[in-house]
Amino acid sequence: QCGYCTPGQIMSAVGLLRTNPNPSREEVRQGLAGNICRCGSYDSYLNGVMRAAQIG
Repeated sequence: QCGYCTPGQIMSAVGLLRTNPNPSREEVRQGLAGNICRCGSYDSYLNGVMRAAQIG
């Protein structure tokens, strides 16, 4: 959507996947919780991290 939070979401996701390469959906939700998204795209980021974890 707007992209305002994308850098923070990506950095959080990379850190999470480095420490936990196979996180649960709730672990991803907690890992991204510190980022504030203005447009409400939380589910898109969550789904993207889950997909990245599946791909490896």
